[in-house]
Order: sequence, then C-alpha cells, then structure tokens
Amino acid sequence: NNTSINQYLLDDVLQKEIKSMDFDLVVISLGENEAYSPAYLSEVFKSNMQELIKNLRQEKKNIPIILTTPFDSYITNKPNPRLEDASKDLSEVAKTMNCVLWDFYNIMGGKGSSENWSKKKMMDSRKIVLTPKGSILQGDLFYNAFWQAFESYLSQGNKTNK
Repeated sequence: NNTSINQYLLDDVLQKEIKSMDFDLVVISLGENEAYSPAYLSEVFKSNMQELIKNLRQEKKNIPIILTTPFDSYITNKPNPRLEDASKDLSEVAKTMNCVLWDFYNIMGGKGSSENWSKKKMMDSRKIVLTPKGSILQGDLFYNAFWQAFESYLSQGNKTNK
C-alpha cells in the first residue's frame, strides 16, 4: 500500500533479494498512486513499468507476470480521470512486455463505478478505498479469473498431449 513504482525502481536491495528468492509468479499492482498525481504522465509510467519488468526478468528470465489495474476511486469528490489512463497504459505494457493483464478497473465497472461500490458498502463513503467487503470481492474475482485461466491452460495442454 501507498507505494509507487519509483520506490521499487530505486530499491537496490530489492534487486538483490529477487536473486535469492524462489517464486513462480509475480503479480504487480501499481498505478493508483501515480494516477493520484495531477502530474501523471503516461509515457513515464509505461517506461517505468517496463523497466521494473525488465529488472525482474533479468533475475528470473521466464517468470510469468500478471499486471493488475487500479480500481476506480474518487479524487476531489469526483472520479479520478487518470485511473482510466493508467489502466490503458498497463494494458499496453502487458502487451509489449508479454505479461497478463487483470483489468480490475473495467471489471468493477470503469469510471465512476466506485459510486455503486460505495452504495453497496464495498468502498468507503469517500469512494477512495475498498472496504473489507470490497477487498474480499476483489480477491475472489482475481482468484476465480486466475483459476479459470489455469484450468483452461491445463485443458489445452491435455489436448496437445493426446
């Protein structure tokens, strides 16, 4: 929470730790903090994301990476328009860097959807953060999408093995 991509790019310790860690998958959920700033620049964000992914793959060559988009939220009492940009930027990065994208921004309903989530007590009344109920739904949606994709992968593999 409350981390921006620059903190990861500037963290020399992280790169060293990645070498010694044993993992099979990376899920990156960034973009919300960057999109909070009125100075958000798509090209800078995309370039930084690509650099982060390159750094990860420098240490773990073929590691699968899932990028998740930030959820819709409000800024100054209205939907944050830069979240849509960040989501589109993450989609582009996923395509160019051979990553998978889980587009929570559009799954939840896109721009302004936090209004409905707040009414259903899945976001706070300020429409800034998910409530525990909303976080559980987000996790369930991600898990179900991940599991469905995994089962599809397994069934495709079985067809090619016959």
